[in-house]
Amino acid sequence: MSQNFLKYTYGSLLNPIETFELIKNQEQKPVFEAFMVIVLISIVGVLTSNQLTSVFFLGIQIISYIIFALISWIFVASIIDGLSTIFSGKSNFDLLLVLTAFALLPWILIAPVSLFKGATLLGTFAGITGSIFIWLWTSVLFVLAVAKAYNIPAGSAILLMVMPFLASVIAFFWFFGFIGNLITILAI
Repeated sequence: MSQNFLKYTYGSLLNPIETFELIKNQEQKPVFEAFMVIVLISIVGVLTSNQLTSVFFLGIQIISYIIFALISWIFVASIIDGLSTIFSGKSNFDLLLVLTAFALLPWILIAPVSLFKGATLLGTFAGITGSIFIWLWTSVLFVLAVAKAYNIPAGSAILLMVMPFLASVIAFFWFFGFIGNLITILAI
């Protein structure tokens, strides 16, 4: 791991714009460190779930969470990078992977926040409020990561991230509209 790992970690949480710029200007992107962030977030996710049964199943859960998280991370980054490449002609896949991994760091705080849930009414409220805050914090950092990776304004980054969902909704309605029309045509 690079000696800047802690600097990137704390900077991503407390000073993301400057830290993302620092990472962007690195000759060699800290991809391994980003990979380790995803692994760490996955492990914390398993340990904070209420589905722990035995040590054997804990190991299986950790491995499956890690694999799913890595596949999801690469898949989402691929879609965003693909769209960016289509519209701008440039790809920054490795930078996007690194920045989005560090943007997900607030999820590590879900573990202590989850401890409040279910304790008391006030604890549940604090846990839910804290979880929403962490989700919003992560979302803002993710938008900043995409914007920094492609040198685009935050609004364009949001649009770039929303486009796949809009395309999915349009494709869904288009497909079922087609099927409905096909059934109508074949029924006559």
